[in-house]
Amino acid sequence: GQVSYTYGQGKSIFEGTSSQNSSQWNFIPTVNGKNNPGIGNTAFAVGHRVSANAAYELKWNDNIRTTFSFFYNGQQGQALNFTYDDNNSRSIIGDNFASGTALFYVPRDASEINLVDTDDATAAEQWTALDAYISSNDYLDGRRGQYVERNGFRAPWNHKIDFKLIQDFSLKFGDKEHKFQASADIFNFLNFLNKDWGNQTFINQSFGSIQIVDVESRGTDPTFSFDPDFAEGLERIGDVNATRWSMQVGLRYIFN
Repeated sequence: GQVSYTYGQGKSIFEGTSSQNSSQWNFIPTVNGKNNPGIGNTAFAVGHRVSANAAYELKWNDNIRTTFSFFYNGQQGQALNFTYDDNNSRSIIGDNFASGTALFYVPRDASEINLVDTDDATAAEQWTALDAYISSNDYLDGRRGQYVERNGFRAPWNHKIDFKLIQDFSLKFGDKEHKFQASADIFNFLNFLNKDWGNQTFINQSFGSIQIVDVESRGTDPTFSFDPDFAEGLERIGDVNATRWSMQVGLRYIFN
C-alpha cells in the first residue's frame, strides 16, 4: 500500500490561455482594471490532493494467483473567481470590455451594496438571500469587507475510487508453460456499487468566473441585483465521463 499528499500553489499576472492577445487581456479577473491586474493566484495550481493505493494477492497454487487493487484520489476542485455579471457587456471597473471579470466586493452588511428591486424580489429580500449565501460559504464569509482574491475560491473536493482485479494463471501444452493474465478495471467503483455514490461535483461557471450579482447601473453609485435562487443552480453533478462508472477488461499473454 501507499499514501501520498500533494499541495500545489502558484502566482501569475495572467494565464495567457487564449489564441488572441485581445481576449487574454479582456478576461483577466481584476479589481483595478486590466492594465493593473497585479499578481494573483494561478488557475492551474493543483491545490490539495490525497492519493492512495492498496493491493492484496492471493496465491492459490504455483499456477494461479489473484490480485485485488484499490486506487483512491481525493482532490480540491477548480480554482474560481466570484465576479460581477455586467448585463450591458461592459465592465464595472471602467475599461469597457469583458463582462464578468470584475472581482466581487463582499459586503459586511446591506449598507455596502446598493441592491434594487426586480420583478422577482425586493431589495430587502435579495439582501437576505445574498447574506445567507455569503454566510454559508466559508471563503466569502471570511472576505467580508474585502474584495475576493483572483482564483481564491475552489470548487468542492471530489473523491474517486477505482478497482482492479488481476487473475494470473498458466497452462502447460506439451513441454511449454504458457502464462496468461486476465484483468478487469472498474473506474469510479463506488458508482458501480450504487448509482447515487461516486458523483463528481462541479460548479456552474463561465471561464472560471462565478457571476454572483448583476450590475443594473454604473456610475459613482452603481446598483446591483441578486437572484435569491442563485445557490440552487450553482453546483451540478458531472457529466457521464466524469461521474458514471466504466469498465475495461483485458487478456495478456506473458512471454518467458
